[in-house]
Amino acid sequence: MLGFVVIVAKLSDIFGRKPIYVLSILVFTIFSGGCAAAKTMPQLIILRAFQGVGGGGSYALATIVTIEIVPPEGYPTQMTYMGIVVMLALVLGPIAGGGISSVTTWRWIFLFNVPVGVVGLALAIFGIPSGFPHHETKKPATQSPTPGASKRHSRPLVKLDMPGCVLLFLATMSIVAAFQEAGSRFSWSSAYFITLLVVSVLLWLVLVVWERRVTLANAAREPVLPWRFLTSRTMVGTLLGIILQGGPLTVTNLQIPQRFQLVGGLSSLDAGVRLIPFGVGLSAGTILSANVAKRARVPVMYTVMVGALLQVVGYALLATGGSYVDIPPVVYGYQVIAGLGCGISFQTFILNIPHVAEKRDHAVGMGSANQFRAIGSTLLVAVTTALFNGFVFPRLSELGISDPNRVIETYSHGGTTGIPADIWSDARRLLSQGYNRQMYALVACGVAQAASALLLWEKRPAVTASVGET
Repeated sequence: MLGFVVIVAKLSDIFGRKPIYVLSILVFTIFSGGCAAAKTMPQLIILRAFQGVGGGGSYALATIVTIEIVPPEGYPTQMTYMGIVVMLALVLGPIAGGGISSVTTWRWIFLFNVPVGVVGLALAIFGIPSGFPHHETKKPATQSPTPGASKRHSRPLVKLDMPGCVLLFLATMSIVAAFQEAGSRFSWSSAYFITLLVVSVLLWLVLVVWERRVTLANAAREPVLPWRFLTSRTMVGTLLGIILQGGPLTVTNLQIPQRFQLVGGLSSLDAGVRLIPFGVGLSAGTILSANVAKRARVPVMYTVMVGALLQVVGYALLATGGSYVDIPPVVYGYQVIAGLGCGISFQTFILNIPHVAEKRDHAVGMGSANQFRAIGSTLLVAVTTALFNGFVFPRLSELGISDPNRVIETYSHGGTTGIPADIWSDARRLLSQGYNRQMYALVACGVAQAASALLLWEKRPAVTASVGET
């Protein structure tokens, strides 16, 4: 999924929103059913990858279509509705997954997507006009061609930046593969991690050089990642903020329920339910940021800083809450504060994309936001997992637990550890301290977001309510 989001967005520029959107939903639906029918783990992994391509494309195009349906002054309201749905899905996903896996087979997690996908497919086919968003004009709005390029513009494939697409895919997948395995299957100093990291850096550099060439050539080929993104300080600041924001959302949804499960001894369903306060904060922050943008017209830089500082406070409180085994009620209040900050920052960054990108770049801008958010999530999950493992595993070994990873996995899936109660009690306190260190990483992420907000400073401060007016 990570390597295709921007590419799918660019394909929709060339071949039209509706056909690419319909194709994305169709791919997601078909391969969701395929995942449910998988017989082996390799089959599931391959089918899941294709499902991710369809799902990522569907989500990216949904945000793109949304900002093209409504006038600029309606962006905050419409994006708020979408933001709330996404935030609730992040929080309710673990609850639904835990409930399904506890009462029936995991296959229903994938089967549930099939009827939902069919409904979405029907709505896209019959609800989106052919030629959208240019269905009311005689000719689609395109970039100004160079002299003699009119014939080439009539051939969609000529517009496709295939080298850029390949470079973007390979650069994204290499960095994601490196960080996903670092600290688990391979050490941070392993040849696997270092090689993939170096390859990724080189590919990103080549991509930047190539996209600069394609952008400045102003020919028929349309860049998949325009060079003008990197020459715009506010766009760089927005995308950097989105990368930094993706991590806290994912880490919180993964690690806090896991902490409740391993340390608190709760079931997967009960642990997921305990994350609802974070979801409440996310939704409130999403609504608040949109209203601030639409009514108070507060500059983007200040709104992002408020969200980032709320994250710093919320995660700092979660990190310094002690090595508790029983969950104190105040933890739920800390979740609300952190969620409020995440909701404000994430929604503000997303709303800022149409403002800092040219109209012709709205699609790839929104696609880039979604792809970079996912990359940020992967990187921070890897870092926080390494922090946890580096602190917890050696200390568990000192307690006499020879295979900490296996013991944790067994316990998290409802099995018994086979370890004496007094030793396991000490182990749970160590696990709690390990999770505290992950929260410190999210504090640092909040500080970095506040720093990235400085790149959004303008002499005439931008407010997201004025999107599209420049």
